[in-house]
Amino acid sequence: MESPRYREMILNIENLRKFLLPENFDPTGNYEDSDRVCALALSFRVLSHAEVESYLEDRAMSATIQAWEAWSKYGIATRTALSLIAFSGTEMSAPPETLQAKHPSQEKGWKEKIDIDSKLKSAITKYNNHIKRKNHGVKEENILAIFLPIGIRPERIDQTLLADLNSFGESRGLAAHSNTKRAQQGIDPKSEHDRVMSITKALIELDREIENLFKKPRKAAYFSN
Repeated sequence: MESPRYREMILNIENLRKFLLPENFDPTGNYEDSDRVCALALSFRVLSHAEVESYLEDRAMSATIQAWEAWSKYGIATRTALSLIAFSGTEMSAPPETLQAKHPSQEKGWKEKIDIDSKLKSAITKYNNHIKRKNHGVKEENILAIFLPIGIRPERIDQTLLADLNSFGESRGLAAHSNTKRAQQGIDPKSEHDRVMSITKALIELDREIENLFKKPRKAAYFSN
């Protein structure tokens, strides 16, 4: 079963198709007012890319909420919680020699040196800030930065999907950062639609992998504080 957020993305893209693409695709690719059709097809590309990107970000951040609730309420360290700390970029240092900072200049950030709750909260905050403010795409580098830190296993990220997302991201960049004449060269509404449909279909498996992060495993699989 797909997540509600996945279904929302699909519905939004269906609406974009309705508003921006021809009702019936011409197999020859010839349309009356071709400039208008091409411009709308470019809009479909850019806005569909935004829908996919927003979906990926929202699904990932929902995992951080679940991870924090599992830890703060029940003392359960999920795979997502461990991954967030492991991929946070924070040094995995040994405990300090003293419980209190030796000097006032060391007090800032001292709690993160001694308290696992603070470490996890900091990792989640850092991750969510990156997703909301610094993620700008759906290419492979974006996908890895989004999904490895929440615990998606590397082998569960489909290589074909990554290649398709790379191509999608590049074509979105062309549409967004080129002049209209250059961006419209060779554009075909049906091809734009089919590519987006192929990507969203492939995302179903990733959606299920994210959903699996929310499933409660056997109690023995947990580390409890």
